Amino acid sequence: MKKENIKIKYRLLNDKELSELKEEFTQFLIIQGIHNDEWTELNKNDPKKALQIVAVFSDTVLEKSYSKVKYLEYKSKSFFSVFEIGDHSSKVLKISTTTESINLAEKNNIEQNILSNNIKIQRGEKKHNKERGMEIHQLIFQGCSFSSEETWSHINKLINHHID
Repeated sequence: MKKENIKIKYRLLNDKELSELKEEFTQFLIIQGIHNDEWTELNKNDPKKALQIVAVFSDTVLEKSYSKVKYLEYKSKSFFSVFEIGDHSSKVLKISTTTESINLAEKNNIEQNILSNNIKIQRGEKKHNKERGMEIHQLIFQGCSFSSEETWSHINKLINHHID
């Protein structure tokens, strides 16, 4: 099915995600007044409408998931950042390097090299330009993954201990 003219806020859940949420989707359809036979018929005769229903479900699931996100992180060989996502702004701790010998994708390398002249540390806070869920969606789309308060606190303490 093509996604043209489908109204969606975030993205369509993929087949694997939908399969894992089969019970929730069935409940969603029932709440919408659509039972199994009607869903089968709708898929067959009006796939565009069926896809729009999947889009609404996808947005509902992602909105609920994003509302629980408090921390995200981005890792690469030369760059590590961890975000603390607030309601109206996000704080970020960024660590970067220009040397090939330091791999920031591994947290122990951050600890071992925090005082190196090859490490650059930045802190920042950015007001959200979009609603919170869209900010989180954009960061995930750009390669961020879920993180934890423990990671945020660890990196923050590491920076405070060695820099301030």
